[in-house]
Amino acid sequence: MKKIILLSFLITSLNVIAQNPNTFPNFGNVGIGTNTPSTELEVIGKVKAKTGLFTNGDGSDFVFQLGEELTTNSRNIRFYINNNATGSQSIFSEGWYDSNNKRRLISSFKSNGSAYIGYYDANGSEFYKLDYNSGTDKVYIHMPKPDSRIVIGGFSGYLPEHKFVVKEGSAMIEGNILTNSNIGIGTNSFIDGAKTYRLSISGNMRAHEIKVYTDWADFCFRKGL
Repeated sequence: MKKIILLSFLITSLNVIAQNPNTFPNFGNVGIGTNTPSTELEVIGKVKAKTGLFTNGDGSDFVFQLGEELTTNSRNIRFYINNNATGSQSIFSEGWYDSNNKRRLISSFKSNGSAYIGYYDANGSEFYKLDYNSGTDKVYIHMPKPDSRIVIGGFSGYLPEHKFVVKEGSAMIEGNILTNSNIGIGTNSFIDGAKTYRLSISGNMRAHEIKVYTDWADFCFRKGL
């Protein structure tokens, strides 16, 4: 019975093509493997093609769904390709949106060579971004949340009081180290009595030369006091 229906469908389709070879069909839906297609084209089975072209004449976002069919944009993976209707110059970008239609992951590759990957929280606020600027040939890592942390060799629960941690091993910085706070070697205590020391060392110290300045201005005292 299915073969007869399919043969009848093909004969009807050929007649339509013969009458109007540029439109097939010009109204209604087409179904392959189903007699009740719910969209313009519905295929129950595999689809094989060498190329594909998807456009959106109304200027809306491209939406590509994987897995279970959804009636809303929630939990979609969206692909934007040459989406000039919205002013975007991306040649390829994609995003994942949660059940509240908030974007959680965006990756974009621009036609000028720039690229970035961004992660967002449940409110749609960005908390991590890896950005490559092709104009300056520089790579940036952004972690805008105040309590962001980087832990190498461990997880976030290791030494939670520090924002940058290298667990075991060693770290080398070839450039200068600048800080507006204090430096501790073998200690995290910088206060002795009423004084706070910029450099505190718990252990022996050696150096080829140490220069102590005695002529720095001391604005705590005035003549006659």
